[in-house]
Amino acid sequence: MRIGIYGGTFNPIHRGHLTAAAAAAKQLCLDKLLLVPDAIPPHKPLPAGSADAADRLEMVQLCTGELPVPAEVTDLELRRQGASYSCDTLAALREQYPADELFFLMGSDMFLSFETWHRPEEICRLATLAVFSRRTADEAAAFARQKEKLEKAFSARVTVVMNPEVIEVSSTQLREELARGQGRAYLTEPVYGYILRKGLYGTATDLKHLTPEELRPIAGSLYPGGPAPVSRAALAGAIARELLGLCPAFDCLDEYRARCFVPGHWVTVCTGTETYAAQALSIDDAGRLVVQREGGRTEALRCGEVTTRPARTE
Repeated sequence: MRIGIYGGTFNPIHRGHLTAAAAAAKQLCLDKLLLVPDAIPPHKPLPAGSADAADRLEMVQLCTGELPVPAEVTDLELRRQGASYSCDTLAALREQYPADELFFLMGSDMFLSFETWHRPEEICRLATLAVFSRRTADEAAAFARQKEKLEKAFSARVTVVMNPEVIEVSSTQLREELARGQGRAYLTEPVYGYILRKGLYGTATDLKHLTPEELRPIAGSLYPGGPAPVSRAALAGAIARELLGLCPAFDCLDEYRARCFVPGHWVTVCTGTETYAAQALSIDDAGRLVVQREGGRTEALRCGEVTTRPARTE
């Protein structure tokens, strides 16, 4: 199996990281991609106002579905005490994948200073260096010189990953934009929603008074990063409970009107001609919400025909 290993602070993870990872997955014919958030990066400390390890891990997990190959997030470095050294991470992953081919993904700046890293010879022994390139003439010449140097010094195996869809944004720039209420375009919707929901990077969103459109990324951030071992209805119910606590406008979101409910709980049904309480039972094959009135009669409600929301109990 061919496995790509992509580490970083991911503070936060953004579309630049994802386009680079996707390019590597395709060009290297990877079978799997491992995303490895740093705990304490050895090259530069985390700046003030950074997200903590748990939040950075969660944001990376929210992005796995954006990649063209199966992707997993490991907290290997977050669980380790001290600085996050790549040689230690690769040694642990080599034990886990003894017969597989490992590709260590890195940016051009990291590659050009690679000989200053901690135990570079060990990194080269454990994995092939896969370096992202921006296709500039100056960079190509510098890459060629560095490749030759590392091959002689460490018997390095080096392959270049062309990144034609490179997105020029740094995490530092993005954090500054988020603090000004900007930067959304550089993030996936779930990550942007997570940042707003947690108030990261200087964001201060009034979650109680969002429009349905503004609430949409918040809803996306509530999905788990991988396939959930629960039914769609149960997951929708969990999202409904969270959204109802965040924003009174929850019941205006069309895509959640008939799907987001708490199974077995009472809901308020408003048809335009009457309002009544009913118990949410299930979602049928047509995607309709099946409810039971107090008298025992069941009805199937279509999205858009009625407004439903979990009934509030004091």
